[in-house]
Amino acid sequence: MVLAWFVVAAHADLVGTGAVRYAGPFALYIFYAVSGYYMTLTLTSKYAGPGGIRAYFVNRALRILPMYAVLLAAFAPLVLANANPTRGAWAALGNPGRVAAAVLQLTPLGQESVHWMHIAGGSLHYTPEFRTEAMPAWHLLVLPTCWSLSIECGFYLLAPLLVRRPLMTRCVIAGASLAWWAAALAVRAPVDPWIYRALPASLVFFMAGSVVRALHERHQARFGALSAALRARPALAALAVGGFLALLVAWRLAAPHSAHPAMWLSLVPLYALSLTTLPVLFNLSGGRSPAARVDKWLADLAYPIFLVHYPIIRLTGWVDPLAILGASAAVSAVALVLVDVPVRSWKLAPPARATENPAS
Repeated sequence: MVLAWFVVAAHADLVGTGAVRYAGPFALYIFYAVSGYYMTLTLTSKYAGPGGIRAYFVNRALRILPMYAVLLAAFAPLVLANANPTRGAWAALGNPGRVAAAVLQLTPLGQESVHWMHIAGGSLHYTPEFRTEAMPAWHLLVLPTCWSLSIECGFYLLAPLLVRRPLMTRCVIAGASLAWWAAALAVRAPVDPWIYRALPASLVFFMAGSVVRALHERHQARFGALSAALRARPALAALAVGGFLALLVAWRLAAPHSAHPAMWLSLVPLYALSLTTLPVLFNLSGGRSPAARVDKWLADLAYPIFLVHYPIIRLTGWVDPLAILGASAAVSAVALVLVDVPVRSWKLAPPARATENPAS
């Protein structure tokens, strides 16, 4: 839920100068790491038996696609009937382009591709740097944040091939992802989209989470002892979370409003802290206590909030993150009841039961 708020704040951009812009990439990359950790956990335990891969793909699809389809259908007519950049982009496009844009949005997969296109003369054209274009094609997206959901889904498709590899192989895959970064920077390709919105560049974060899970399996006793200590002393857990947020705020206040790669590298200590605490956070959020149930509900709420907050911004023109988050949470709570809860009964039982973090 905290990561979802960071994304909302980044998109609201209170002062209009990018003051909170980097909260979005930070939250996104940490979420990638969480996904790498959790997919490794489930694919090596819950879905490890015969038929596990089929159950894994079916359950991932049920988790993502019904909510996406319902919210897309609900917001598309509202957004296209309202004066905003999405309506303008569709009006500037000819019928063949509209058909292509509509087909692209039937699922989240491939939606990052629009960041390599722009609209001119009624049709779609390639561009290496969409930010310099008068009519970037990403305005066609009804749920614009789904470009990152596309990357997430790309990892889900590859995860069975990646996260069961030996630890060293996973480190090599992460290194190959960093090589993409190096090549893009060497040829002076724009960081956005060639790094920020490219699955090969994002794999390093997914694999980092997977590597942390592998290390956790080797040192479970140490992580378990730390989790138990934090449970016994809630003030310490609150202090740890507060210290993390304070570091992020301090970084944000001190950092220049620049897209220079060094700006992103300054986040390395915060990424490192987040990765090392992933096992502890997963252990703390497990169980069936009232706190764990609240944690699960908030985690479930984060996905629809992620989907709907941007169209809500376009429909309302609001810039206050709290107002946007509140409206998004209200819509998302209704969507959870009407869509997510019924869909849960369709999920396939895994071949072997295992302890699972209920927050994901």
